[in-house]
Amino acid sequence: MLKFAFLAILGIAVITLMWRLLKWILAAIGTLVVLLVVLGVCLWFGIQAEPAFYKALMKEEAECKFVETDSGLMNGKVAQCNREMNRKGEWSIAFTQNELNHWMSTEIYKKRPGTISRRVRDVRCQFDKDPSGKNIVRVGAKVNVERFKGVVSVDVIPTLKSPNVLDIELRRIRVGSVPLPRRLLLSLLEEKAEEFAIPFEVQYSHGNPVLHVAFSEGELRRGYHPLVIKKLEVGNKQISVSGDTVE
Repeated sequence: MLKFAFLAILGIAVITLMWRLLKWILAAIGTLVVLLVVLGVCLWFGIQAEPAFYKALMKEEAECKFVETDSGLMNGKVAQCNREMNRKGEWSIAFTQNELNHWMSTEIYKKRPGTISRRVRDVRCQFDKDPSGKNIVRVGAKVNVERFKGVVSVDVIPTLKSPNVLDIELRRIRVGSVPLPRRLLLSLLEEKAEEFAIPFEVQYSHGNPVLHVAFSEGELRRGYHPLVIKKLEVGNKQISVSGDTVE
């Protein structure tokens, strides 16, 4: 999750943009879950299963003594990036998996309730590599909707193709351990794109859907100043984003 999983709700346009994308994807998946349960397509025990990576992240967090420390580090980075974006010139932010997850668990869910829909809880991200060695962001979240309460997950590969133009490849879209029908999910993404103000078209890479998101000049802004995202790097240790604030 990146739109990867990932990014600033505290007034920072880059993180706001990424979060908007994540909520868009989760909203479509949540709607699809309701349809599947109503239609009886999914096996109950399958959809109730929690992905191994998600269980491991939640267990690690419960045992971690540095959750507040990591959250504080993330807050500091967000504040610094915010200051940089307020003036013309370059800005950047880089954060680790633990900083992002612990920031969401403390700053977002505990200190800022209502930031995220009550139907979606405990969003967590794992920075990982696929079998080919490609860096991915594995996103999981608890969804609580009519007739279903469980974990949905998706593997995301975000790639900045050019300034403010992002490709988001989606892999392994699942509710519990059950794969979600791709065609229906894409239809719901299209339906909800206007609600979340996401200009996109669907492309494909090796059979996987790729959400091609292109923002026009001046559409991403910090106050009155347009922002240009020039660099997005997803590593197995951290995510970094940088760009310019222009007149």
